[in-house]
Amino acid sequence: MAEYSGIDVSNWSGSIDWRDVADSGVRAVIIQASEGIFYRDPYLHEFYDGAKEYGLKIGFYHFFNPGSSPTPKEQARYFVDTISGLHADIKLILDLEQTGGLDNYNLTIQALEFLREVERLSGLDAAVYTYTNFAQNNLYEGLGLEKYPLWIAQIDTDRPASNPIWGRRYDAWQYSDTGRVSGIGTNTDLDIFYDGIFLDGKKDLPGTRKKESNDKNVIYYTVQEGNTLSEIAKRYGVSVRELQTINGIISPNLIYPGEVLKIYPKEKKLEEVIFNEIENFKVSKITTYEDICYYLHYGFTIILLENSSTYFALETKGKLSRSINTPQTESALRGAMDSFVEDMQTNMGLIRR
Repeated sequence: MAEYSGIDVSNWSGSIDWRDVADSGVRAVIIQASEGIFYRDPYLHEFYDGAKEYGLKIGFYHFFNPGSSPTPKEQARYFVDTISGLHADIKLILDLEQTGGLDNYNLTIQALEFLREVERLSGLDAAVYTYTNFAQNNLYEGLGLEKYPLWIAQIDTDRPASNPIWGRRYDAWQYSDTGRVSGIGTNTDLDIFYDGIFLDGKKDLPGTRKKESNDKNVIYYTVQEGNTLSEIAKRYGVSVRELQTINGIISPNLIYPGEVLKIYPKEKKLEEVIFNEIENFKVSKITTYEDICYYLHYGFTIILLENSSTYFALETKGKLSRSINTPQTESALRGAMDSFVEDMQTNMGLIRR
């Protein structure tokens, strides 16, 4: 049985030097394509093109959001549409890590519905990714899930443990989530791929290639004491329902301090961010040069919106150490403000790239 050294990557990996990856001995990669019906990984096409150029075998996965909405068929359509026009060497992967509040039976039914719809729409075979504990405790035996190849995750072990659905059978194994690979600047998931996870020859996905997403943002927000889901949703410009779906939250009233939420924020203008996202700041709008000098004299920090003549004074309460002396001319002020805006973007994340 052939064995391939592999990795799996997503937006978390950042930009990758695929020449270095290939030179390190990696022979196959599985790339995140989508999640739910609202997120296409912005690095999908960049990763695909790089891996293809240097001869790696390529696959794609969809992070599944179980529950009543979006439906498994809707998610399957979204996944296949996301990777339309691309080529695949590896069976199309259902990433199954959440229950969405479903019991074992209904979760397994939804997984099967997704897999069958993916196969119907794409004309390609599908497979399942999950981790050992999840397979042992959250899936239902005897419904047919065992017929699909398994990509199992279990780290720090010589061999994945048995589970009730596939027993000890698996066709790919994710054995580390802290691997270091030349060409990738972050910890990387390391895998071994066997024959059973591959398609019979490279296959074309139906349709035309999609335009690359330009939204490369994902935020992991730790819930604080007193936070509400609606407050967090408003802060990042998303809906409560979207946060529930992404994070498997059954009731919007049940979130807990320390809980980590995945958020795909909508792009905002800098002015919106200043008023809506900076906590513990006192913000005042400035309309005259005299106002600017007044606020600088009393220790406020001042920011100029890009492409605008509007200034804001921020009482920063120690969160920003940058200070600007009162300028002698307005042109000197503008130069200082331009530099300060750049610092704010970098240090406070006011404009995410």
